[in-house]
Amino acid sequence: TSDIGDQTVLHAELIGHLLAFAGERAALEAELRACRTERSDLISAVSHNVRTPLQVLALAVDAFQTMGVEADPRMTATLARMTRAIGTLSRHLSDLEDVLRIFDGTLKLVHARSLPNDLLDDAVRLATERLATPAAIRAEHGTLKPIDCDGPRVVQGIIAFIDNALRYGPRGAPVLVRARACEAGVRFEVHDEGKAPSPEIRLRLFRGLFHANAHHVGLGLYIAQGIARAHGGHIGLDAEADSAPGVTFFMELPVTP
Repeated sequence: TSDIGDQTVLHAELIGHLLAFAGERAALEAELRACRTERSDLISAVSHNVRTPLQVLALAVDAFQTMGVEADPRMTATLARMTRAIGTLSRHLSDLEDVLRIFDGTLKLVHARSLPNDLLDDAVRLATERLATPAAIRAEHGTLKPIDCDGPRVVQGIIAFIDNALRYGPRGAPVLVRARACEAGVRFEVHDEGKAPSPEIRLRLFRGLFHANAHHVGLGLYIAQGIARAHGGHIGLDAEADSAPGVTFFMELPVTP
């Protein structure tokens, strides 16, 4: 009888601990949901509050351009810098919103049939348009069939690779953009002649907000990873030996018949 009583007490204590643990877990989950909501509200508020003055600045630049001030070379250069700065800030806000969607698992895709070569050309054109100085970005075309994907999102991921190559690769060195068939489906690549990142950096490279220096917060590669995963694919890095420097970022996407 004593043994039965002891077992009953132990069972009661165990049930009590389990109930307490369940209660603590429920409280933590509720706190996590609240934090996610606050984070979402904060980013949405920041995006809205910054986009409004950006729109005003963009309209002001357009007004100056229509007034004929572009006849002054100095004013032309100033307006060009302002236009690029406005575009950069707008893209940063869009990146923040995309990061939030990836965090929350709400990144949506709009699928359509797209030619990989067309996606490469769009990425090169858009990446080139935002540059202050020309860069040697070249698309290498292959023979590939159309794929089912969210074309603008795939282009966004390729541009993230191009931006990374221009930022960390040798200044003035060419950047090669290409697509080819692979076992998974189709592989988009951006190759530069830069030095391979260290093993430590490789482990952290595709994490949100990782940056290789104190002057730049990296969102592009994390967003590219989210875009690839939303398609059922993945991204990665191939780096050659130090004797043959070169870095290739790639995005592999599955192809459906």
